[in-house]
Amino acid sequence: MKNRILIVTAFPEGTGSWIVVEKEAQMLKELGYRVHILYCDTYSKLESYKQHTRIILDPLPGLIKSPKADGFTFNMMTSNEINVMQSQIRETIKNVYHIFEPDLIISHHLWNISYLVSQMETPYVVWSHGPDITRYYDWKRFSYWTLIAAKRAHQILVPSYDMKHRVHASLKLDAHIIHLGFDNLQFFYTPKVPKDYTQIVTVGAVHESKGLSLIETTMWKCPELTLIWIGEGSATNTSPPNIKYIGKKSHREIAPILRKSGYFLSASNSESFGLALLEAIACGCIPIVKPLPSFKEICNQIWNDCVLTYQTESELYQILQSLSDKDPNTLLKKGVKVSEHANTFTWQAHKKNLNKTVIRPFFQ
Repeated sequence: MKNRILIVTAFPEGTGSWIVVEKEAQMLKELGYRVHILYCDTYSKLESYKQHTRIILDPLPGLIKSPKADGFTFNMMTSNEINVMQSQIRETIKNVYHIFEPDLIISHHLWNISYLVSQMETPYVVWSHGPDITRYYDWKRFSYWTLIAAKRAHQILVPSYDMKHRVHASLKLDAHIIHLGFDNLQFFYTPKVPKDYTQIVTVGAVHESKGLSLIETTMWKCPELTLIWIGEGSATNTSPPNIKYIGKKSHREIAPILRKSGYFLSASNSESFGLALLEAIACGCIPIVKPLPSFKEICNQIWNDCVLTYQTESELYQILQSLSDKDPNTLLKKGVKVSEHANTFTWQAHKKNLNKTVIRPFFQ
């Protein structure tokens, strides 16, 4: 073996899943492997792409993205348009495959990307840590590709027990759990730095899958609070003045905002893991979240004591209204507690688990 690993991904730049790809490539290099990344995307423009391969799928007919839509949809794509996209990706995968000659392929996607990877002769691993594809895509159209790709895979990896359950329920296949991690050199809590407990942070693209309407409606009723929304998108016609949309930011820019903010708010109805939540509690933010299985998994030891949960708009409003009544000393102690708990999930732990579960057994 030549100790070469090819990573294939279709996750857009700046997303939590994209960060995982970048981090894992770095980890594998540190373990002594040669790594090449094949990016299949539409609009990323980073210097790091120069040393890898990037397929530009632009324009991509039928790909819709809207703040009020639930992420992306391919419902308007014709069969011919899908075939053109497939052909572009297939030819590039083949070219990179024959030049790089990998021993192992890691496909950071579950649908047609992994299906195309499955046509190569090299063993491959499917890493399913992105959003629930049954929610984002036409499941009937893509389930055939997904099922074939998953059945042919050397292993299927997922970041949580919830995703393991989804894979088993949808595909009737087993998956290995490898929790994601966070950069503890960037995200940490400094109790000496005062927090503003009237300031809340939300991280993620500005659209309905992240609870846009719910957050806007509730924040209109809480003018004494300020919410900073970090993520792609901007204010809508219904946005209240106390929500500040600041766009996508780097980790170096996000961490100080989290350290100064008292709370982290998520209104998502589905998360494969919850990397933004993990980074927020690492910075001492008290989480306000829906009781999602993946969030409970991350916050298992602090769920009852430190996590504020809601399910309806009314319950969220009651929580936000009560924030000003909290005792500062109690909040400080909770900030320390959630930050210490976050250190269970570092990238160092992820690297060790990935090497133990996948890499070392394969190359030995």
